Amino acid sequence: MDDHTAWYINIGRAFEMPDIDPVTRDALGGTDLKPEKGWNYETGLKLARGDESWKLALYHMDMSDKLGWQYNNATQRYYLVNKGDFRNTGLELEYDRRLSDCWGLKLGASFSNPEVKDPSLNRGWTQDSARLATLIGLDYHQAKWQGNLSLRYLGDREYYDAAASGHASGKSQDVPAKVQLNLNLDYRCDAANDLKLGIYNILDHENYSDRYGNLELSRNFQLTFTHQF
Repeated sequence: MDDHTAWYINIGRAFEMPDIDPVTRDALGGTDLKPEKGWNYETGLKLARGDESWKLALYHMDMSDKLGWQYNNATQRYYLVNKGDFRNTGLELEYDRRLSDCWGLKLGASFSNPEVKDPSLNRGWTQDSARLATLIGLDYHQAKWQGNLSLRYLGDREYYDAAASGHASGKSQDVPAKVQLNLNLDYRCDAANDLKLGIYNILDHENYSDRYGNLELSRNFQLTFTHQF
């Protein structure tokens, strides 16, 4: 549109095969699994001026044969199935600012309405995942050092119906909000050696990874040294 502003349209055909491990590991996992397939549509504006940039995007996706997990009472295990049709319409906002030669700030938020229509439940369209996601990120870069501190939030998450899932031990409730603060540091010793430290879930928040009661790790860290021969 001008030297600072761009309008874009993106249309894509989506296709995703089921993971092979659940299919071969469990005979009840459905040897007739179909791939997810559908269409993605996105349009938006990008604006860059000086040390700042903005992005506003509106998107919609339609998928069929969405892959998901279903509980089997006989084996007391979940197995992979095609859950039905999936759709999601949302709005995404991003803001980037270069604070100095070393520091950068990123803000992001998305508002969406992910829904799945599972024929086995006979309940029409139901919420499939979180409707609200936000991100605050702070980046650092100087000489041999690189770092990133990020705070992520997932809210307005889906409802878990224990009775409908067939898992009587589960608790029917909205999946609690997810809050995760992570820190990554990278020190490039020289051309051949690299040292990285990652500290995850710094706030030690009880985060559920999905609607089935599976918890993510509590506060944890990873220290990695890499040498290139």
